[in-house]
Amino acid sequence: MKKGELSDVTDLPAAAKILYAGKRDLGGIRRKYRICGDMSDGVDLVLCDDDGEGLLWAYKATEKGIRYGVLGDENVFYSHKVLWRGTEPFWAEIAAPEFFAAADRPESDRIAALIHFAFCYAEHESHRIETRLCRDAAQASEALDGLLSGSVSVPFPAGSGLTQAQTALRLLKKKENEIFDADSSVLLALTLAKVYNIFIDILPRVPFAPDLGARAFALKEFFGIKRAPKAASEYEIGRRYYLLKRSRGELLALWNKAEEVIAALTERYLDSLPSLGYGSGEGEKENAKFCAFMAPDVLYADTLLTFIRDSGAADGFI
Repeated sequence: MKKGELSDVTDLPAAAKILYAGKRDLGGIRRKYRICGDMSDGVDLVLCDDDGEGLLWAYKATEKGIRYGVLGDENVFYSHKVLWRGTEPFWAEIAAPEFFAAADRPESDRIAALIHFAFCYAEHESHRIETRLCRDAAQASEALDGLLSGSVSVPFPAGSGLTQAQTALRLLKKKENEIFDADSSVLLALTLAKVYNIFIDILPRVPFAPDLGARAFALKEFFGIKRAPKAASEYEIGRRYYLLKRSRGELLALWNKAEEVIAALTERYLDSLPSLGYGSGEGEKENAKFCAFMAPDVLYADTLLTFIRDSGAADGFI
């Protein structure tokens, strides 16, 4: 994906119509393009801020099949926005952006975005290995290593267990009048990488199903969501165990590398903070674990985190 100043990364012809609903001054491009504030007919490009509303406009653009770019950097993908359909949060399928237009962002935000990308990419490759779309973890491990040096750009990642956990922690923090920020995202990524690694290593078979009644209560009490959690069938659970066991060696290699890279990037992230990481994440670790535990009920999706819950392991594991 292209990165640079907005005037350099847009390749639209003069007088093209750009949707922009944010509050930044677009400066000189207003003289070259037509700027509108809604999804009207004839929009050529949607321009999203990298703040809480950016994810919503990226989703709307994807739904309409319209190209979009980000006025800022990658933190739009772990922004403060939770997308809802009625009273339920939902999984937003979002296409890759055309570009990221340079913004004056702290180095810590850029590293947090790399950590987010690393986890989502690892989960995407993990699923490909599990389903035999890919037989070798070496290429994925090399791409993850590339994130440390900046020499490799991983493909645009799909959603992941991290995306689920971010949604849960955002909602919990909102209820407690706290802010979900880069610290929160980094803590969740490192927590989940360790959880995935341990689970794949052990592959515990739990004789008891998850306590869906307790989960329904927690959904309402802590996240304000009134619904019964979904349950997987015995067939689905058995099949997933089979797939994981069959590819266990490759998956362990991949998640060992993912945890190694995320841990190294986390150290870099902490070093980039004015406090050098002192006090970072303190008091939030229990909330992070709880949200990882509850995330598949807040936002159900086909991820390894959801399977850890479906198998019953999450009730005593996370």
